[in-house]
Amino acid sequence: MAAPAFRLFGFPVHVRLGFLMFIGLVLMINGLEIGAWFALFLTVLLLVHELGHALAARATGAKAEITLDFFAGYASFTPTRELRWWETAGISLAGPAAQFGVGVGALVAWGLDPTDVHHADWSAAQQALWFAGPVIALFNKTGELLDIPLLYLFLFGAWGLLIGLMAWVIEHRQE
Repeated sequence: MAAPAFRLFGFPVHVRLGFLMFIGLVLMINGLEIGAWFALFLTVLLLVHELGHALAARATGAKAEITLDFFAGYASFTPTRELRWWETAGISLAGPAAQFGVGVGALVAWGLDPTDVHHADWSAAQQALWFAGPVIALFNKTGELLDIPLLYLFLFGAWGLLIGLMAWVIEHRQE
């Protein structure tokens, strides 16, 4: 693998061309008013999400690194010993929990109610944070058939669902 783009809390972070293409797609589809905020919060909260996995893996003694790729990120890790089932579950849950917690915390710090689904008076930045944080975190179900396709549907509509299904098939063909 290529050299990391940067390090975050000691973890190498790789940024692939697909991730930059994805951010460009988010900007094109959503326009600059909300798209710039959405791209920013998606990037930050995706890093927070993957950092959650990586920190949990490190707590078990594993070595971890983070990769940002097309629409996704992933924290890969190499255990130094056999992990117990609850350690593996903790690593899996740490990512969405970190993303959800930071997203909700940021909304509350902004003086907003994260449970308010009628946020017509929210700014584009606030709406983008709400969606990129708690909403996407709630739809993250590692390994589930609908994980990637559902997120594509919410982000890009019907064409996004098709792209998401193709991405899921490609991802799982390699397993």
